[in-house]
Amino acid sequence: MLIHGLAASTRSWDALVPLLTRSHRVIRIDLLGHGQSAKPAGGGYEMPGQGRRVGEAMDRLGVEHAVVVGHSTGGAVATALAEQRPDLVTAFAIIDTAPRLNAAVSSGFVGGLLDDPVIGQLLWRLRTDSLIRNAASTAFSRPGYKAPQAVVDDARGMTYHAFIATSQSGDDYVNQRALPDRLTPSANRC
Repeated sequence: MLIHGLAASTRSWDALVPLLTRSHRVIRIDLLGHGQSAKPAGGGYEMPGQGRRVGEAMDRLGVEHAVVVGHSTGGAVATALAEQRPDLVTAFAIIDTAPRLNAAVSSGFVGGLLDDPVIGQLLWRLRTDSLIRNAASTAFSRPGYKAPQAVVDDARGMTYHAFIATSQSGDDYVNQRALPDRLTPSANRC
């Protein structure tokens, strides 16, 4: 199971899927508010809820055991899934996911303004491809890497509410209990 990060979609795994399908059944899912999923104006963006939906999708597909990989916010969702369903998640990897809130990469001054309900919505409407690429640069490991157009398109496909609600829910989840502390019970069962 591959779980994408904030403002992304299943397309973020496109380059990796052909390599993995040689030896694994690969499943990808768009988190609520992302890609082709629903983008409700209300709640449902919390990490435990996102994890529960991923588990339900896996149940519908008949998956009994899985290796779960999450990128960025997808790592928090993978952690929530592992907490809820240790019988389902046999192993998991999280990539570019802050273990605790004080370890997260700053979104910068402009990124911090997105949380303001008035200024944030205005900035959201005025965002350019260049600004989106710049904001997404923290999600990639190589300096100078130019985020592909799919990254820009995925971010443009989100609503402001879905973006902020997912972002804040991820922060709240990690702030309530650091991911290493959440993972310890899972590691002890192996």
